[in-house]
Formats: sequence, structure tokens, C-alpha cells
Amino acid sequence: MGASTGDLVNRAAFRTVSAQDQARLDEIARQTPRQSRQSKGAWADALKAAHPDLSAADAAVIVGVVKRVIARRAAYRTVSAQDRARLDEIKAATPQLPGQSKGAWADALKAA
Repeated sequence: MGASTGDLVNRAAFRTVSAQDQARLDEIARQTPRQSRQSKGAWADALKAAHPDLSAADAAVIVGVVKRVIARRAAYRTVSAQDRARLDEIKAATPQLPGQSKGAWADALKAA
């Protein structure tokens, strides 16, 4: 197609969620409503604090912005100790080879 992922994720068709997922996200938003004068980013941070397993993609749907805006926030860049251990195991099993680009290494990690 020739379009980048960044170009596609901004399109409405790629930001829609199933009715079931929307109901789940609506419940999360109901449990942690946006406060008066609270920015969307601050609301996303509050959502993450109240719901630690909430993904940046789901928070973006709730607050009404694109995922990359939320993914840049510190609350969404942290990785749990359990996930860090799992990722470290994957990294150890498929180390980056000398001279291997990050893209090629990412492909190798995905393949493994």
C-alpha cells in the first residue's frame, strides 16, 4: 500500500473498537471519570494509575487522542517487573548480532 503505520492509525477506521471493547472502556472511564479542567493527558495518567493493565491504545480511545500521544507519557512507558523479566529472557535468547540493525534484530525477535 505504501503508507506508514503512523499514517494509518490516525484514520477513523483504524481507531474503532468492537462494541464489547467499547463497553469495557466505557466502564473504565465511568470508574475513573475526567475531572473538571483535567487535561486529556492527565486523565490518561489517572486512568493508568487506577487500572495498571490499561494499554496506551485503550487509554487513547477513552480520552479521544491517538495512541502515540499517550504512549509518550511516562505512565505508559514503564514496564512491570514481570514484563521486564519476560522481555529480558527474550532478549537473552535472541541477542543482537554484531552489525545487525535494530530493525533486523526486531524481525529476529519477532520470529523467535
